Amino acid sequence: MFYEYPIKTKADENHDITLSAREAVRKSGVRSGLCVVFSPHTTAGIAISDAAERVSPLSVGSSVTVFVESGQLVLDDRQSILFREFDVPQDRVYLIKVVSG
Repeated sequence: MFYEYPIKTKADENHDITLSAREAVRKSGVRSGLCVVFSPHTTAGIAISDAAERVSPLSVGSSVTVFVESGQLVLDDRQSILFREFDVPQDRVYLIKVVSG
């Protein structure tokens, strides 16, 4: 299953998109597989971050892949999936693909 989510960003800011990823997994009905979150932008990216961590450009990539088990993302209680804007405020999108397997 493939999902596209719009996002309005602010300059140099993190946006927690974990709930969108959880929603995509729920909608997909996948019980065991992978959830890939992708940013198609060169000046924005995706990261998995602990609540206590500071997200740096080195920890951000164009995508992250998270295991799905029992219909849930396999993340620690303190981990979040973040959309990171490195440019000026813009209308962006991020893409989520959930696959069984």
